Amino acid sequence: MKAEILATLDSLERETGLDKKILIETMEAALLSAAKRKFGESKNISVTFEQNTGNIKITIEGKEISLEDLGRIVAQNAKLTIMKEIRQHIGEKVYSTYQSRVGQILIGRVEAMDGRDFMIDLEEVDGLLPREECLPQDNFRIGDTVKAYLLEIRREKNFAPLLLSRTHPRFLEQLFQLEVPEIKDRIIEIKSVVREPGYRAKVAVESHMKDVDSVGACIGLKGARVRSIIEELDGEKIDIIPYDKDVKVFISRALAPAAVSSVQIFPEDKRARIIVEDDQLSLAIGKKGQNVRLAAKLTGWKLDIRNKTQADKEDKFTPKEIEKELTKIPGVGIKIANYLGKAGFITIDDVARAKTGDLLFIPGLGEEKASQVISKAKEIAESEGGKKTP
Repeated sequence: MKAEILATLDSLERETGLDKKILIETMEAALLSAAKRKFGESKNISVTFEQNTGNIKITIEGKEISLEDLGRIVAQNAKLTIMKEIRQHIGEKVYSTYQSRVGQILIGRVEAMDGRDFMIDLEEVDGLLPREECLPQDNFRIGDTVKAYLLEIRREKNFAPLLLSRTHPRFLEQLFQLEVPEIKDRIIEIKSVVREPGYRAKVAVESHMKDVDSVGACIGLKGARVRSIIEELDGEKIDIIPYDKDVKVFISRALAPAAVSSVQIFPEDKRARIIVEDDQLSLAIGKKGQNVRLAAKLTGWKLDIRNKTQADKEDKFTPKEIEKELTKIPGVGIKIANYLGKAGFITIDDVARAKTGDLLFIPGLGEEKASQVISKAKEIAESEGGKKTP
């Protein structure tokens, strides 16, 4: 029995990483609590573990009793208490060890699968990489090495307390920091990162030294740096955008690889009207709207793209013609039409493509009325165009 206790303590020390002193104190406290519940809180009881011999000395009112005198049920409850306390100590140890590493990349090995989720062995502790935090292309096997971003420590979870992610934008940011020394040295700053994980990302960067090219440094010699990151992300495309304080310039760059002819901004609702050549429209919008969607997230502006043919047609509208056009929409009077025109909503199609939130700054349009105006504009656009407005 004594040898078994010593062996168990040695095993727990190796497996948990806890100091044996903590394990002994935990065991003594649990046995003391169990003895007091059995023999009475008022009794003078002491519990001492002799580490050299493995003997557990329990004394009640000066009289020594054996561990067996506690009874099987009491001893079992004490064992459960010991394990609970040990798990709590482990949780505290994990938290103190990893709290400073939240937001960083950890490297581990796939240990097992829990349903569709992956259990990651990080040596000291296990991490959980849920399927929804994986890239669509991720198909790990047991034993594979995995890089992942430490999203949070779940203190209430003793089973895989570290929550990991490979889809978070900061994961991509940290990969750049690992590959590009200029970022780590703060010569280059990552201003913003947006992703549609596994498919495409845009990264805005700025150099704080005139002779350092922010984009070139991130790409690396012959593309080596960014290629390494793309390989880690299983082929996710990455657009590296040079940041600019001039909103028009930044928006133009964010729509890469499309070439932008002009940008008109409407600060009232952080919306921009972008004109591109006819052959650049599909490139600017991207497959299923991905390019313009990411550019909007990167810049923080709502982006309304027009090809030059459409823009030239719209620009020929006089204020009176705009007024006449927009007042066709039920609920839109002359004043609201003028406000809409000044905000860049020139045609019925413009209004039909808007979201309710885009019109809330227009005087006279509350949320309900804005929604109704958009709905009516869509009906007119569909009847005139013979197809639904997206």
